[in-house]
Amino acid sequence: MVSYLCRVQTIQRGEGRSAVAAAAYRSGEALVDERLAMEFDFAGKAGVEFSEVRLPAGAPTAYCERQTLWNAAEKAETRKDAVPAREILLALPHELDFEQRRALVRDFVDQHVTAHGMIADVAMHMPSKEGDQRNLHAHILVTTRQVGTKGFGRKDPAWRTPRQVREWRAGWAEIQKENLRRHLGP
Repeated sequence: MVSYLCRVQTIQRGEGRSAVAAAAYRSGEALVDERLAMEFDFAGKAGVEFSEVRLPAGAPTAYCERQTLWNAAEKAETRKDAVPAREILLALPHELDFEQRRALVRDFVDQHVTAHGMIADVAMHMPSKEGDQRNLHAHILVTTRQVGTKGFGRKDPAWRTPRQVREWRAGWAEIQKENLRRHLGP
């Protein structure tokens, strides 16, 4: 059954949040936030099924490394209430196997995130042992600045509008329907 959950939130300094900490938690890794001079160690976190960083064309390849990426995103921000990242939370269809779910998430990211110049840090999670075993989901941390060969540049105002959120939700619904039809039939 198609689940259209596509929730978007900001990772905002003014709320005491760090993009590096968010990436460490979602990916189940230990990362050092250079701005805060703190390590966020979630290497023992269970339930991370898969993680990867997906870059748009022209982005520095060094940004494939999660710690480098999110420290650069944090460094590009100067305001104390800056938003270095947004998060897209997607419910994944439990009827698909791992490879099909991963391809579904990649389709969405490639068409609706990296194709528009944003970097996407993807983490697919398994359900918790105590919860609903159909609660497969993906966290996608998205950069908020345009990126070129030399790193982060200006912010694109269109990326932080309600219209952008509506486009992500509509895109997620359509890609999910296409993938379910392809793998499960009409």
